[in-house]
Amino acid sequence: MFQTGRTGEYLAAFLLSDHYDIESSIVTTIGDDLWCKLPDGRLVKIQVKTSNTRQKHRGTYQFQTSNQKSSDFYCFVSLKDKAFLLKPLSWLKHRKGIRFSVNDFSIEKMHQSVEECLNIKPRIVPEKTKFEEHRKNCS
Repeated sequence: MFQTGRTGEYLAAFLLSDHYDIESSIVTTIGDDLWCKLPDGRLVKIQVKTSNTRQKHRGTYQFQTSNQKSSDFYCFVSLKDKAFLLKPLSWLKHRKGIRFSVNDFSIEKMHQSVEECLNIKPRIVPEKTKFEEHRKNCS
């Protein structure tokens, strides 16, 4: 479990940097996984939740959240899809278990979630990133 979570943190940090010019530091504090400096200078705290397996016959990913909700945002990472969804802390309310359809994870929906939460558009839209090209070649 630890490796899955850490892998998701590194993937989220990479995608935030690669697509949005967001500087991220992986931290080991209770409640936060990433401390991020946005291009406009704002600092935000992000809790990363990672899944690498789909729920059988449901077509969903399931994520567990804790009672420790101190971060500004939650980042739900799908390792299989190499994408994430960013949600504000207020979106979670009192939920402990979150499910997303496998169709919710795409580069386009990732861009939409970042724009909604942080008001940042991706720096690379029409061209494929090196990571996306690498992912295509490895498939």
